[in-house]
Amino acid sequence: MAKPDSPVLPRSISSADLTCTNRCRSYILRDWVQQAPPGMTNYFNITPSFTLTLPPLSQYPKEFQDFVFRRIIDFTTKEDLQASKSLNWCPRTSHLVPLITIGDGNCLLHAASLGMW
Repeated sequence: MAKPDSPVLPRSISSADLTCTNRCRSYILRDWVQQAPPGMTNYFNITPSFTLTLPPLSQYPKEFQDFVFRRIIDFTTKEDLQASKSLNWCPRTSHLVPLITIGDGNCLLHAASLGMW
């Protein structure tokens, strides 16, 4: 039980500063570029030209899809998390996969960057 004099933290970061949150959301919405032809990748204007975006892999042969997935998905961790019912336990939601990150001390930053793209 929390002490009465301890501060109560908001449930989400966006609840902490609504003015800043609304300003960030409007900036992101103005910067979003949605491609007209279906199947094209949407992007932000501020995205650097060297950012890697994977194309839809379903248009490539199964062997190539498997090759790419083996390089970016941590299948051992995925199996362990699914066995413990910590990942993909709900059949109604999209299935998630753990991505392989570089263990150089910035793995949280790498994981967040991979998750955004």
